[in-house]
Amino acid sequence: LDVDGDTQLDDLNVAGVGTFSSLVDVNNRLDVVGGANIDQANVSGVSTFGALVDVNNRLDVVGGANIDQANVSGLTTVGALRIGSDNKYQLYVNGSINRFDTYNRNINFVNKGDDGSISPPMAKMIPAGAVELYFGTGGAASVKRFETSAQGIDVTGRTETDLLNVSG
Repeated sequence: LDVDGDTQLDDLNVAGVGTFSSLVDVNNRLDVVGGANIDQANVSGVSTFGALVDVNNRLDVVGGANIDQANVSGLTTVGALRIGSDNKYQLYVNGSINRFDTYNRNINFVNKGDDGSISPPMAKMIPAGAVELYFGTGGAASVKRFETSAQGIDVTGRTETDLLNVSG
């Protein structure tokens, strides 16, 4: 079939390879079985993916995204990974400074077990306040062993030092 100009077809069935040298406009639905290699796709509206979506260059999301689980590796450019419903937790990386910002929120380090259980705290960092370190073994409740305060530090329990210089 060799057509010059416009052609309107009600049904077109192509068996084998079809090559189009310019725009193909599909106004209703395109069903691809087996796979497709697409150099560029502009998608408007809601799109649902039932399996892995692999983005090899850059994913730019404007307006927010709801993500249940994310594995992030290779943060190579200046930017922040924002966490939480209010974005008040940020992991910031710029090549020379790595920083975790909390916007006046406590940071608590706990251990989450394979069964989803959360251990007593291992450490707490309180804005404009104390840093607390805890010790606990084998399911025992954590015991605060080290704490900073406006007056200095407080150590609970035995202290071992190789060299101790005391002044004042």
